Amino acid sequence: MLQFFQRKSKGGLGTGGFTLVELLVVIAIIGMLATLVLVSLGPARAKARDAKRQTDLNQIMNAAELYYTNNETYPAFGTCGSNGILGAATSNSTVCGTSPLKDANLTYISALPQDPNSADYKYAGTASDGYSLVSNRTLETGTSAGKCWVCSNGSCFLKANNETSTVGSKIHTIGIATNICSVTQN
Repeated sequence: MLQFFQRKSKGGLGTGGFTLVELLVVIAIIGMLATLVLVSLGPARAKARDAKRQTDLNQIMNAAELYYTNNETYPAFGTCGSNGILGAATSNSTVCGTSPLKDANLTYISALPQDPNSADYKYAGTASDGYSLVSNRTLETGTSAGKCWVCSNGSCFLKANNETSTVGSKIHTIGIATNICSVTQN
């Protein structure tokens, strides 16, 4: 069997190697197969990013609801990492990515997640009325493509540009510009 794979040189004096043309053909075939595999993984990666956005916002929402249950107020805005702080700055804010959501007694989430594109999620609300959490980027796949994933006071849903939701006494408007989501509190 081994003799089948061995090549004789033209002079019959031993075995020779593969020709340059044969090697180039094999390399080209391997390159084409690798390209096909990488191209087919693109949609799967986009679906994975969408799923991560939805899971992350559900986790943050659950932590905010647990915080409300124990403190009778929703998390506020301020210095990231401080007790009771979910968003940096003031009302139309970014979620304090990688900081914990905690109070004096409990940690509700040890590190607030970030969007798969390394950006923070958006947060708007008031301590008494409630909040809206919004994905930083629009969803990338399926019938949800181009919409933002929004979680507000215990439920999550999809919103398109300029759609509103009532959160307590406030109106939260979703904005979308070049696939970036934002939330404005009126």
